[in-house]
Formats: sequence, structure tokens, C-alpha cells
Amino acid sequence: VMSGVAQAHDVRLVPMTQLSIGHDPCSDDPWTNGTKETRDDGAWLHPRRAGMEATADAVIDALDAETSAAK
Repeated sequence: VMSGVAQAHDVRLVPMTQLSIGHDPCSDDPWTNGTKETRDDGAWLHPRRAGMEATADAVIDALDAETSAAK
């Protein structure tokens, strides 16, 4: 759904599906919280700091690639 909406509005989508493999709530390096609240690192079923940083890095990489391609 998100991909379709992004395409319909000519907006670039940075998918995190592949990048987040191995970072589920039960992993050694989780990017999201499970159903138990994590003190000082996001609410349950929401991204953790590591997940948000990884997403920000992926967006920056995508923007850098787009800028380089435009030159």
C-alpha cells in the first residue's frame, strides 16, 4: 500500500524491509520493541532508537544517491 501511494504521488519510498532483517524484537540487535515496554527506548510495538537511526541512515543514503545521479 505504501509503495503504491508513494508512486501515485511521485514520492520516493525508502523500504526498510530488507535492511531490517535480523533486527526483530527477539534478536540480539532489535530495531523495534515487542509487546513489552522497553525502558527509555520507545513504546511497545514501536521503533527503538537503533531502528530510527538505521532508517535515517537509509534515507540519507537514498538522498545522496539521488543527488549524485542528478549531477
